[in-house]
Amino acid sequence: MRASSGGISSAIFGSTGCPLCHYGGTVPVVLLSGPTSVAPDDTVEYTLTIFGNSTQKFGGFNVSASLGTLSTGGGFAANTRTITGPLSTIEITHSSPKPGDFMNVIEFSFQWTAPSAFTSATLRGWGNAVDGSNNPLGDNAALATLDIGVPGSGTPLPTATRTPTPWVCGDVAPLHPALITDRGARACQAAIAKAGSGYVKKAHKIVRKCLKGVLNGGLVGEAIGLCAGSTAAMSPTDPTAAGAIAKAKGKALGILAARCTDADLAGLHACATSEAALEQCFLAQHHQAVLDAVASEYGGAAAVSDVHTQKCQAAIGSAAERFLLAQLGAAHSCLAQTFTAGDGAALCIGALAAGAFVNPTDSATAGAMTAAADKLAAKLLRKCDASESGALNGCGSDPASTVACLLCTHRRTVFGLLANEFGGAP
Repeated sequence: MRASSGGISSAIFGSTGCPLCHYGGTVPVVLLSGPTSVAPDDTVEYTLTIFGNSTQKFGGFNVSASLGTLSTGGGFAANTRTITGPLSTIEITHSSPKPGDFMNVIEFSFQWTAPSAFTSATLRGWGNAVDGSNNPLGDNAALATLDIGVPGSGTPLPTATRTPTPWVCGDVAPLHPALITDRGARACQAAIAKAGSGYVKKAHKIVRKCLKGVLNGGLVGEAIGLCAGSTAAMSPTDPTAAGAIAKAKGKALGILAARCTDADLAGLHACATSEAALEQCFLAQHHQAVLDAVASEYGGAAAVSDVHTQKCQAAIGSAAERFLLAQLGAAHSCLAQTFTAGDGAALCIGALAAGAFVNPTDSATAGAMTAAADKLAAKLLRKCDASESGALNGCGSDPASTVACLLCTHRRTVFGLLANEFGGAP
């Protein structure tokens, strides 16, 4: 059987899924995220995320629903279409292979309309990471599922579940930043780094505080949109979170305006060559980084009644935030103080290769990054057991796989932030 670049329905591949045709590549991690509590007749947005690698840089998908109606839409709806599935049901698939971002992450969004009366429904999403060779060899796929319940039904809501798949962290080589010698340009570069880490730290805390309200039932709504905004261009729908995020953005932009001129930026390799344009691309990338981080940490967060599971989720959020900031800060410090010749990526950033993190060659930076990873692992293994982490909606289905997933996704996020701030060559 030949694979189809325009997607096929589950009527063809059945329970075997995409691996019926695609095989030989690395099995990706696939995350299906969105609300797990939906009122009858409501239409809500979901996202299927595929974590590819340096070889499998493109993605395809298929999502089916046990009940309700699927349709295209949302912030990542490009390259998607509807297709007829078994018994004339509507499924969502790709219209053509979708390229991943800088970190080889591929995202597809779609919408689901709940039926007028239901108790629970399940979304099944296959995500396929492919190499774009028009040959099924060298590709592979994994399945993610998401259970959806009705709010206020008086019965425990289903929680998101994922079919366990082998965790493999795809290869990523960060950009190689250029050496900057001009004093004004270096001061501007330092300001960009300061504003970047400051914004990520503040925004992540704001989002975590809001998500805590979702978990304990104090806030109701689609978690990521409510607390962070559904896309980098959208504000949170929760007024308190939106106001705090706006304040954090204003502070970051104030640093850039005070320390960077167009002349300074002309000597850098940041995301823009004028201060006005820098503000836009800087905020877009850094807020997207926060969205990516909390999506890995919380997924489609929903109310959790068990206090120990709530504490596990809180530990995941706080430990992951500290790890992200420690990685970013160590790279910033090295690039500012140590990078005077050679390859800044190898010296100060590191890479992901053969499923493992390659430490930077600067010993102090490598030590700081290793210590941060050890602290993340120690905290999660201490605060979460298998039942608690398995009941949550973030990446990983047990403490060990959650640690592995967060180490990988957050290192990828750091690579993307540094590319935005420092630029560089592949």
